[in-house]
Amino acid sequence: MKQKLINRFRYLWTWELLNAFVVFPAFILFMRAHISIGFATITGSLTVSVLLIVGAAFAFIKYRDLKNGTTNIDNYKSTFHVLRWLIPIPLFCVSVIVWLLSGTLKISDIIFGIIFILLAILEYINYFHIQLMYDNSTDIAYLFKHKKLKLGIIAREFDW
Repeated sequence: MKQKLINRFRYLWTWELLNAFVVFPAFILFMRAHISIGFATITGSLTVSVLLIVGAAFAFIKYRDLKNGTTNIDNYKSTFHVLRWLIPIPLFCVSVIVWLLSGTLKISDIIFGIIFILLAILEYINYFHIQLMYDNSTDIAYLFKHKKLKLGIIAREFDW
């Protein structure tokens, strides 16, 4: 069981970083070559990437603790607690800025910007409040057995 958790957290931190530093930037570059995108899309993508980096940091710390048999994650509780209440501020600000600029932006930029902002909001909820991603048999079995959503991975770790 412990090895499964170690593998799960290794998978989480590596894929979150890959998405933040490779997939989203490559997607933006691809879109810039084929579609008119700008401020909203890039800002939304950066917002998602920052959330993915936060999630990767948590998963890496947890992975390292499980692998080494330590509890260093407790040292980061206050940091993640601050992030839990700080992250909604830029999410809100980016949303308002895109809304205010929507009259001057191209429709493709607005659409992709909104999609990325929504992804960022969903990632925030998934990490800090309620788990929204059920991508393995254990999670799905829990969902069917208990008929309710789990707490988010960070919320669960720190008993929020």
